[in-house]
Amino acid sequence: MKITLFLTTFIATVFLAPTGLPAQTTNRDPGGLNPELQTIVQSVQSKLKAGKNTEVDLAADLVSFDQLLAKHAGEKTDDVAQILYMKAMLYLQVLDNADKGKMLIQKLKSDYPDTKLGKRADQMLMMPSSRAEIWVAYRNGSSPPTTPPSGTSAILLDSGYNTGPAGDTWPAVNLAQIKFTPVGTANPPPYLLTSGVPLTISNPLQITQDANQDQTTASITPDQGVTVADCVPLAQGHRRRIYFNVATDYPDLFGLGYEEVDTNKSPDKFGIYPAVPNTYKPVTEFNGAMPTVCLTLGPNNVPIPETWELVNLSGENHNFHIHQTKFQVVAEPPESGTKAPSNGAFAHIDNVPVIHANGAVDPNSPNFNKNSPGGCLSVDDWKSGACRSTPTVVRIPFFVAGDYVFHCHILEHEDGGMMARIRVRILGRN
Repeated sequence: MKITLFLTTFIATVFLAPTGLPAQTTNRDPGGLNPELQTIVQSVQSKLKAGKNTEVDLAADLVSFDQLLAKHAGEKTDDVAQILYMKAMLYLQVLDNADKGKMLIQKLKSDYPDTKLGKRADQMLMMPSSRAEIWVAYRNGSSPPTTPPSGTSAILLDSGYNTGPAGDTWPAVNLAQIKFTPVGTANPPPYLLTSGVPLTISNPLQITQDANQDQTTASITPDQGVTVADCVPLAQGHRRRIYFNVATDYPDLFGLGYEEVDTNKSPDKFGIYPAVPNTYKPVTEFNGAMPTVCLTLGPNNVPIPETWELVNLSGENHNFHIHQTKFQVVAEPPESGTKAPSNGAFAHIDNVPVIHANGAVDPNSPNFNKNSPGGCLSVDDWKSGACRSTPTVVRIPFFVAGDYVFHCHILEHEDGGMMARIRVRILGRN
């Protein structure tokens, strides 16, 4: 089973409505771009009324959009952004080409970031098990929420997503159309106001901590197979490194690897900190009988924060999810685009994408991984620079004693072995 990524793009319905251009663009200066753009839109609408709705039918109009953009190249204005916006709407609303439409929306945001439409082209990368609350309010450009014109709507869509050279393509799906209903000036539209610091930022311990937890976990009976000496806090300046890849012993399965890292020493030329000797565990599928990580709470059960590096050695994206706590994303690859809103602080979340490696995709390359094209052949390949993968660095506060798991939440990967067990114990107790 594939879990779909959700990317949200809120857009006004323009070609499918009888009003032509959106209300906020109809009162432009007649000497500006509006008449030229209006001509193209009216041409498209007349063809749609005649049943001509294919890319071949509208080829001349698509060329007209490109010519108008070329005519005003280098102008980063609201008017020029409107041209690109309209072309994106044509692909999304009429031609049902979400990939092309998404590309144009992303171009709108990157090329015209300071325009009203560029600021409204919003998107989120949400991997399986991610959750978000989205409140949609109509805005006239960049103004505060206001009464919407008749027929105005927005689209919530899953734009489709490719998880990497060895991964899958998740389909594009229109999830919902939001219709804005005018309510009159005497009754302004309701919308949410937020203030203060979110609970997930201000105090993560309030989320899951049980006031009776200390007494409960203190009575845990001794476990088998792991001694007190195995459950110790990390040394000062040390962190844990988790590897994501296909399993080394069974390449048809997925797995996680592990080693401890010493940041007191200088990183190498690739920015990789050295591993602590004798801590490496190869990438293997889930073994529920043996914890991969074991640590203790601090004196008097004080929470212990740890820093982990998440390194994806495979040719497809994964995500990191952990039970019984939340974490802060301290650093991540720039292409992941997953920073949570934080109001200047690090938000505590329980899910983050781990972006695929950039390795050999040529089967004739000596570094080609046939079990995961585009991935690394091994940990040594990554450390030697034969392939590249930027770690996602997270900071995790542990405050619940017990045994639980961390894993990739893509079900095929999770069920295929990309999971590990962690043990958190009371200080001095087995």
